[in-house]
Amino acid sequence: MKRVSMISEIKASEAYEDSDAVQTVIDGKRDLAFVVISAQKLVDPRRSINALQLAINANLNLMPVPGRTEGVAFVVYKQNKAAAKKLADYAAAREGYLSDSSPEEARYVGKLLGYDDADIEEFVNRVYKKELAMSEKVKGADGKACWKGYRYAGTEDGKDKCVKIGERVIYQNESLGIEIVESDKPFPILEAEYQGRDVELGQVKRGGNKKFYVYVKDPKTKNVKKVSFGDTTGLSIKTKDPEKRKSFRARHNCDNPGPKTKARYWSCRMWSGPDAVEKMLK
Repeated sequence: MKRVSMISEIKASEAYEDSDAVQTVIDGKRDLAFVVISAQKLVDPRRSINALQLAINANLNLMPVPGRTEGVAFVVYKQNKAAAKKLADYAAAREGYLSDSSPEEARYVGKLLGYDDADIEEFVNRVYKKELAMSEKVKGADGKACWKGYRYAGTEDGKDKCVKIGERVIYQNESLGIEIVESDKPFPILEAEYQGRDVELGQVKRGGNKKFYVYVKDPKTKNVKKVSFGDTTGLSIKTKDPEKRKSFRARHNCDNPGPKTKARYWSCRMWSGPDAVEKMLK
């Protein structure tokens, strides 16, 4: 007779040791277990035979897991060969390890191993807290992710911008980064006058007496100010190098970049991510 589901669920603590994991299969508490014999145990047989010998003595089936570079791994099972193969294939695709990189993968492995739902969710909530928070976002018609009740509206400061659903888009040009929506609330005008000519506020440009410049309005004086920033050596900015980004942001205290009227604020924004320069110059 072929079983297609787990006999029951076990607590993760019942299978902490390999021999205990095998015993849960022998006792009929679940269909299969994952057993690893480390390289150290292979050298010292006195430390290796317990779980494997226990499985052999109980006439359990052993399915080797290929791909492991250190030690050997087996899926131990009674009858559910299909579930055992799923677990073995999963581990083989990860160099012989039952590693997971998402809440979905963690739940998948936990279910195959027959763990208690509460134990699985406790592990997922502990390890993937940030991912679970992000999963509360929903996909809109444009395929982008925004919080429920909001829709994607391009990027701002290198992050996705979401606006409330209900605002009707009158005109949109993604290549130019322009979107006009119908709203009963006033929108800020991003143009101003500087020394007798119209300028764009907040739009970083190359040139000037330094590498970049940007026009901003001083919230205190209400005057438009030109902020120049960047070195004058002519060297390219290595923002795609994570170590250089980390070093720059630490040296300039970019966690607290100061006001927009200062060069440090804009320099820190330039080093905020690998593609920050390209995005700010669009």
